[in-house]
Amino acid sequence: MDFAGQRYAHVIARNNISGIVLTTIDFLNPDAPVKASALTIPNSGWSAAARFDADRLYLAPDQNYSNADGTPIQIYDLTLPSAPALKSSTTVPGMIWNSVPAGNRVFALGADYNDSSSIALRYLDVGPPPRPMY
Repeated sequence: MDFAGQRYAHVIARNNISGIVLTTIDFLNPDAPVKASALTIPNSGWSAAARFDADRLYLAPDQNYSNADGTPIQIYDLTLPSAPALKSSTTVPGMIWNSVPAGNRVFALGADYNDSSSIALRYLDVGPPPRPMY
């Protein structure tokens, strides 16, 4: 089994009681993989669409989500396989149909709720915050 040099695999599964479970599997020995971690993500009230990119997981509601307050996005840090963690979250105005991670940026394609016939492109900087200069 070759994961292009990757030792770990991440899987999300819905648990109807607690929410979503993010499981990390260690393939150091491909013949005997072991669970490195399991993070329970509390039930958010929406069905999640997931996108993995490098050492991050992006969770947002699936295409059936509609809320006048916008669309929530959660970003999880997968750098430490034994301890994945919520890195940040935000709410994007309108709805999102598709998101494309690109390094420290995410392009989110969707529409505004007040004009669903228009197309909106959101550009999110998800990199580390800038360091203050002294």
